[in-house]
Amino acid sequence: MTHTLIIPSWYPSSPDEVAGCFFREQALALQKAGCRVGVICPYLYSLRDWRHLFTRQRGLYIEMDLDVPTYRWHATNWFPKSVRMLIKQLVHYGHRLFKIYVQRHGVPDVLHIHGVLYAGVLGKFISEKYQIPYVITEHSSIYARGLITTTQREAAISAVGNAAKLIAVSEEFCRLLDRFYRLPIGAWEYIPNIVSGAFLSVNDIKQKCHRGFTFITVCLLTPNKATDCLLRAFARAFSGVKNVRLRVGGDGPERPDLQVLANQLSIDTQVEFLGMLSRGQVQHYISDSDAFVLSSRYETFGVVLVEATALGKPVIATRCGGPESIVSDGDGYLVEVDDVEALAIAMIRLVDNIERFDPQLIRNRCAQRFSEDAVTTQLREVYREVVHSNSRVRT
Repeated sequence: MTHTLIIPSWYPSSPDEVAGCFFREQALALQKAGCRVGVICPYLYSLRDWRHLFTRQRGLYIEMDLDVPTYRWHATNWFPKSVRMLIKQLVHYGHRLFKIYVQRHGVPDVLHIHGVLYAGVLGKFISEKYQIPYVITEHSSIYARGLITTTQREAAISAVGNAAKLIAVSEEFCRLLDRFYRLPIGAWEYIPNIVSGAFLSVNDIKQKCHRGFTFITVCLLTPNKATDCLLRAFARAFSGVKNVRLRVGGDGPERPDLQVLANQLSIDTQVEFLGMLSRGQVQHYISDSDAFVLSSRYETFGVVLVEATALGKPVIATRCGGPESIVSDGDGYLVEVDDVEALAIAMIRLVDNIERFDPQLIRNRCAQRFSEDAVTTQLREVYREVVHSNSRVRT
């Protein structure tokens, strides 16, 4: 049994938290599949949230999350403008977590890093100090969005250069990372994120028989998600068509402007802003809708898109990186980024042809590629290869 220690760059603080949920779900799935799994995650609070600076939890926090020991260390980032000081603090607290974890659970066989910045830096430090190989899975959109500083790039290149295996969560993302790190084509291997078993275990995935049609999107309401384009496409296609509705799940800085835009487009009575949703609410609202729409400008994967197909829903998505590895024939339609007209046409086409989409076949295709069994089988083989190679080097 391989002992894998997962080190994520961010991690949900509870089962209902959406941010980083795929890290937790992968950890639980690996444990269920026969791996011995633990998690360590140092977390630095931002000084921007000064109102809670002295009321938040501090120091070590340990929980047994469905048989997965999870170790967190909460502290404050006192040097928000210094990347080097941020790294120094994360390595300090992460190393402290690692030593406490090892005292109680033993030395792991392999480290699985999620996100080069900054878990990759911590993983490299632990690997060099204790001679433990590490695997990196990258998820972040900062590469495509040009948000990496020179100092971050130097740290990232060093972490990537020492990894035993490099994984990215979509095929297009693999190619982007090969270019960014100036590595040979194929240096990054495609292994997708897991779709939670909770979505695949829902029994009722039949098409609804009610009159009308409901689209849903779930995302952070930020510029990258292009929800404004979705509203404009919906207005172009269905303004005044009372039996067609759009639900918008999620919250963020653009929400007030989006609500104003919905009013200006005269679709405010057809669009419902649901606010921030828990994992259970995401499942409920997607199940209660007819189709899912993702309008992002860039995605490395698209977890919620896979969750929609797991519930048997047809989808419309932009060709923004991740969806191209998710949406296959029979699942829905792909359109170009920021193309309002194409998105409107795809939405009309979906409504007019909804009976052509078989919910069970959509779900089956999702399970074949993104289920816990499908993904953990690939990851366990990666761990086996890495641990075997490391044992040969040691001997």
